[in-house]
Order: sequence, then C-alpha cells, then structure tokens
Amino acid sequence: MNENNQKKKLLHVQLKKIILPRNLRLAILLISTIFLIFFVLFTLFSTQPIQQSKIIDDYEYLHSGSYEYTAFLKNNTIYNNQSELYQDQGKLFREIIDHINLKYSYTFYGYRNITFEQAYYQIIPTIRTNYWNKTFAVIVNETTIQSPSFNIIFPLNLSYYEKLLSRINNEINFQTNQQSLEISTKIFLTAKTINDTIHDTFVHNIMIPLTSKIVNFDGNFSRTKPVLKSHKEIIEVSGYRTQVIFLSVLSTFIFILIITFLILTKSSKILSKKQKQFLKIKKKYGKWMAEIKEKINGTSFKIIYTKTIEDLIKISEEISKTILYYTDEKNNNYLFYVIDEEQFYVFEF
Repeated sequence: MNENNQKKKLLHVQLKKIILPRNLRLAILLISTIFLIFFVLFTLFSTQPIQQSKIIDDYEYLHSGSYEYTAFLKNNTIYNNQSELYQDQGKLFREIIDHINLKYSYTFYGYRNITFEQAYYQIIPTIRTNYWNKTFAVIVNETTIQSPSFNIIFPLNLSYYEKLLSRINNEINFQTNQQSLEISTKIFLTAKTINDTIHDTFVHNIMIPLTSKIVNFDGNFSRTKPVLKSHKEIIEVSGYRTQVIFLSVLSTFIFILIITFLILTKSSKILSKKQKQFLKIKKKYGKWMAEIKEKINGTSFKIIYTKTIEDLIKISEEISKTILYYTDEKNNNYLFYVIDEEQFYVFEF
C-alpha cells in the first residue's frame, strides 16, 4: 500500500501543471492556433496543382539557297582567250562578256515533325530605276519538283535588258541615273506535318547594275530562312515538394506544442473582488498575520468590529497582538481577529 501511494504521489508530482494567468494562457493558445491554421492552409495551397505555360515546338525547317554564275567570254587578251570565267575568278569586264549562266541551288532541311512534299519555282527579272520599274517574262518550271534539293540553271543575257532599258529611256526622253537588273528567285514549297499541310514561299534576290563597264552582283549570293512553328500549352504541375514537406513538419510541430502546452499548463482561477482584496491585504500585512483553520466563536467575548483593515492593524500594533485570519472561500467570507483578554476586535468583509 505504501509503495502504491508513493507511486501515485510521484506521478502527481511529475504531472503537476504550470499555473499561468488565464489571459496569458489564452493569448498563447490563440497565437499558436492562428499560426497552425496559417501553416496548414499554406500547406494545402502549396499542394494544389500549379498552372504553367510551356512552349511546344510543332515543326521546324530551313530554306537554303545560293546563286552561282559562269561567264562565257569573247576572245580576250586579259584572260588569255579563256572562254569561261567562274565565280570569283576575276573581274567581269562588260566588253568581253558574251553571256552569263546563273545557277540557283536550293535545299529544304526538315528538322522536326515535317517532310518535304513538292515545290515549284519562278525566276522574275525586273529592271529597276530610281523612277520606274519594269518586270519581264517570268521563268517557271514545267513540272513540280519532288526532291528537297534541286538546281535551276538559266541564261542571263545582259545585252537584251540593256537594249530594253535604252528603248524605254528614248521613249520617255529621260535618262535615269540608277538602273539595275533584279533577279528574283521564288520557291513555292509544300510540306507535310503530322496534322497539317504547310505552304511556304522562299524569295532570294540579287541585283546587277546595267550599262556598267564592270558587271557586279549586289546582294548575298547565299541566303537561309529558318522556320520554327510552336504553340503555348498550359500544363498543371504538382506543388513545390520541398516547401510542402517543410510546412507539413512545421504544422505538426506547432500542433504538438499546442497539445503539450494544454497538458502541462492550466489557467489560474478567476478571482472574485473579495478574493483580490484579501490577497492585496495579505501581501501588504502578511508578516503581522497568522492563519487559523476554524472560525472563532465569539459568544464569550466582547466583539468590536473595525471599519477598515488599517484600523485593525493600528490596534494590533498598540496591544502588540498578532492578527489572526480565517478564510471561508466557499462562502467568500474573510475574518480578521485581534484578541485582547476577554474581547476581540474583528474586521470582516
């Protein structure tokens, strides 16, 4: 029996709760609960799918084209009667040129989700001046081209276009100071994707000044045109994993703290007005007081009631007697006594 009692007492001591002022305890619980609710809601929000935009490439391809010329020469001394002059082999002096052949090479490169279907071309010569332009007969292929890489060879008779230029200038009786022949090559492409048919046009121009002593080609001999078709797609991804784990652990920790706080603490009792007054008196005059367990029966004494506790303190000091007090917390009644032989002084509230 003694061992059991000792264990119960030990358990009672171990679980003795910390008494906190009621308002302080409620404030701590309220703040902790607010934090817990905030982190729980934030955790739930973080686990929701997040919408993100992603660029999806549908298809990709490249146009590539280049010009190359071969000049056929008249008898000449400067090039030792050489009959042909290839690109970048020397200056093209107009007087020794018989005619020029232009070669245009085109290649289609399909990189992603696209295949070449067919193509056709147009060669469009145009005389351009700073006042007027004149387009001439268009050269076109007779059949569609089935290969993604092909060559076009066509003659370039500069004398023909120079004569046309001279005729127009004579007709209008006006001499322009800027006059060139533009050669425009247009490739009309058809290609297939997974879900669609693509139609595209690739244009490559070069300029050749007319009535010049030296034939020069203005513009880039080579040109490329990359094409990338893409679209934006909205996808849903899961929330931030690391953030969710951290918030979950933090929320659990706060919850455990709240439960532990509730177990290990309790609020102090709510004191009545009389209880507060008693504690105030005891704090101020406690060193002159002694508590008694039972109420004094005053039938054999002459009872004198004082108006205030201060009056009772004065009497205690004058007769050098200790103040006795009895508390009846059940009935919320407090009695203070000073006994002097056959009479005693009492303050009650």
